[in-house]
Amino acid sequence: MRMKKTLTIFLLLITSWAAHISGQEVRGLNINPNVRFASLAPMLKNAGTDTIPRPPGTIFFDDFTNYGDQIFPNTKNNWLDNHATITLTYADSAISFGVVTLDCFDSMGDVHGPVNRTNPSDTLTSRYITSITESSLYLSFFIQGGGKVDPPEPQDELILEFKDTKDSTWFVAWRTPGFDSTQFKQIIIPVHDSLVADSSFQFRFINYTSLSANQVQGKDGALSNADNWHIDYIQLKSAADSIEMTLLNDAAIFEPLNPVFEFYNLIPYQHIQYASSYLLGRNTISYRTIFPEQTENISVQRAHIYQDVINNTTLEAQGISGGIQSTVSPNAVLSETDIFRIQYQTKDYPDQEYGEYDLSAYIQVPTEINQYPYNDTVIRKEIYQDYYAYDDGIAEFGFGIAGADAFQTAFATQFENYSISDTLTGVYIYFNQAADENNADLEFQVAVWNNISNSTGQSDSIGDTLFTTDEFQLYTPEFNNGFNNPRTSTNGFMRIDFERELIVPELFYIGIIQYTTEFLNVGYDLSLNTKPKLWFYTDNAWNQATNLSSIPEGALMIRPIFGNYNFSTNISPEAIISALDFQLYPNPATHHFKIQTDNYLTTPYKYAVYDLSGRLLLTDAVSQAAVDISHLSEGIYMVSITHQSTKQVITKKLLKTN
Repeated sequence: MRMKKTLTIFLLLITSWAAHISGQEVRGLNINPNVRFASLAPMLKNAGTDTIPRPPGTIFFDDFTNYGDQIFPNTKNNWLDNHATITLTYADSAISFGVVTLDCFDSMGDVHGPVNRTNPSDTLTSRYITSITESSLYLSFFIQGGGKVDPPEPQDELILEFKDTKDSTWFVAWRTPGFDSTQFKQIIIPVHDSLVADSSFQFRFINYTSLSANQVQGKDGALSNADNWHIDYIQLKSAADSIEMTLLNDAAIFEPLNPVFEFYNLIPYQHIQYASSYLLGRNTISYRTIFPEQTENISVQRAHIYQDVINNTTLEAQGISGGIQSTVSPNAVLSETDIFRIQYQTKDYPDQEYGEYDLSAYIQVPTEINQYPYNDTVIRKEIYQDYYAYDDGIAEFGFGIAGADAFQTAFATQFENYSISDTLTGVYIYFNQAADENNADLEFQVAVWNNISNSTGQSDSIGDTLFTTDEFQLYTPEFNNGFNNPRTSTNGFMRIDFERELIVPELFYIGIIQYTTEFLNVGYDLSLNTKPKLWFYTDNAWNQATNLSSIPEGALMIRPIFGNYNFSTNISPEAIISALDFQLYPNPATHHFKIQTDNYLTTPYKYAVYDLSGRLLLTDAVSQAAVDISHLSEGIYMVSITHQSTKQVITKKLLKTN
């Protein structure tokens, strides 16, 4: 790869593709976070206890739709090992929802090594398939190289091996070199009768991947080449010939459901009541019909349900009675969008600290042409806590700036705050763990900006900075590699709490100022396109990511934290609400105001008055004395009360009049 200059912006995919635009480069991820989480999760130890249902006439079948939140295929009894992983967002236009992916990561999520050679990587081994009485067997499966993530290189390979049960040796039945594709290709391999002489059969997939240190930019933190192969819809059955194996007769959902809010995957639970105008108001089901022998159109029914899991209520249901009908063609890929309006009931549960909702959708197809109904339903689980999130928690890429001039460069994402009276208290950041944790010692600050306009005319200006963490106590990336309580899980995100609450405008920016010339490797997700909201500061100017065609549509995995309840504490929400209840009077106020609370004499409070730009104007201990504001200009101010023991905060508006 040629470098145009010493400063390089990386977007690391779970891939190793690279492009250069004005000195920027896009590269791939080098650790699989999903694998690492699953490897350490106790819930996955009971492998091989569940059976995958099979369509009629099949001896072996798996389309990877029945794994729920499981990561490894050996959690079902079709498979023996835990090297390949179940993925939901890496493939492009899958046959059904969920595929199995073989890449360059081992079972702990680290890169298979060493570099500069081709290595055997993942293995997917079937169980022993016994009691086979049929003859003329065929094994059919669909493959895709790359999809939405990094493709295998031409020197890489995917191999299918059959086991000769007579002498327990494996031999190659099929192989292909690496390629890049956005479509799945069906492969059909005959199984010779001699291989099932004892009425049993076994097969496995192996991929070979390559890493090249000679192609690395950004030092060790950017070493990557993920080489993803996706496999879907595997079936073993008796057939007259290979043509019969193409006659699948199925209908399947193949994409996840969209978020219910138009611009976010998740928002703070306490902000939902202010966000009704931002609800998407529709739900889309993406599915395919696979009816090779069907010539006439088919009637398909659809339904959508949205449930409040905690309070066991259904907030919306569309098409449950009789379904929403469409007439569709055979062998078609469709996206059907239906009106779906949700009325949240958060005001009915004022003490509730978080929200959990299930959005489910399904299709119904005539049973005589739908051989496998289990892939006709998809569920999206949403847990609203205390942060805004563009991302879905899965990093297909990694983002960073590297090069000799990268020191004190910055990158940021714009957010819209739906509750202007709430305060910004911290941030979650997802860091992809580089091979051998090579990015673990790289230093950075977190910064918040009111705006990042370059109109100041100052060559060294980095924007209208509202807040930065202490440059004398810099942060380094942390990798949270375990599962937490589902109510408080950060899914591997690093949490940084600010030393004070910030009042931010409706639109604000939050990001990183880096104190390194190497690649930080911040997660980048493809589920929502917020690329126009991503900015980076280099050469004394802010640049919008939309100006770089090398960066795909997606979102930086940074989540601003709002609200008064800190999910890392053990303090009950009821105690916090009781302790921090207060009133401002008079309000509006001209010369002074008082803070009224029931227990200010026994509870240590501190108040702070901010203007709408977040500038601190007044602060002191709460008492019965009036707070003098006669010197302040007319306008709206924010008054926050902090409980000095618990550090919990409530903020209210104060109107100052003349």
